[in-house]
Amino acid sequence: MSMVLVIDDQESILSLFSYVLQDAGFQPLIAHNGIEALELVKSKKPDFMIVDFSMPEMNGWDFIKELNKISLRNPELKAIPYIVMTGEDFMSQSREFRFEEDRNFKRYFVKMTDPQEIIEYISKQIKK
Repeated sequence: MSMVLVIDDQESILSLFSYVLQDAGFQPLIAHNGIEALELVKSKKPDFMIVDFSMPEMNGWDFIKELNKISLRNPELKAIPYIVMTGEDFMSQSREFRFEEDRNFKRYFVKMTDPQEIIEYISKQIKK
């Protein structure tokens, strides 16, 4: 069973995605911020990640930068694909943080996107 890590500070988002991922046959992993997510990535090595951008303690971008640093020492963490899910203006964030330069970045979704659309996208990415 493929594991999908959901990183978000909103409990309602975590609960929703935990349910829809399980219903779709995935094993959901839950983290409330980037710090928790790093520990889960090291111990579980998920197959895919859904990363919220704005979170306390360690935001999504800082999480990705730290994961990229860690993956230099631990090659099995190098190729974990992810999407960004945000309620903010992603285009300005993308220009600032250059997500498109990260080969593991696949796509972004706004938080109002139907969760089934996101699950379908993840399913196609994992089956590749």
